Amino acid sequence: MSLVEHVARALRDTGDAATKPGLSARAAGEVLARAAIHAMREPTVEMVEAARRWSDKRYGKPIDPDGAAECWRAMIDIALAEGAPQ
Repeated sequence: MSLVEHVARALRDTGDAATKPGLSARAAGEVLARAAIHAMREPTVEMVEAARRWSDKRYGKPIDPDGAAECWRAMIDIALAEGAPQ
């Protein structure tokens, strides 16, 4: 499944949570945004390969596939933590 398909599915599955009565437009937007960002937590094989090619071009050595994926997940985790409900 492509990343776009994965995000689309997450948004469809989250739709009801974003339309709760009394939920402000801003809060509904944040619910959908968090669902989309969370759905992107797992990089695709193509994304990992793109990171490896970039690393090879930039540093003369491709990053380890696991390292590329962990780096991506760490960035997504930080994005999800920003402004998270406490």
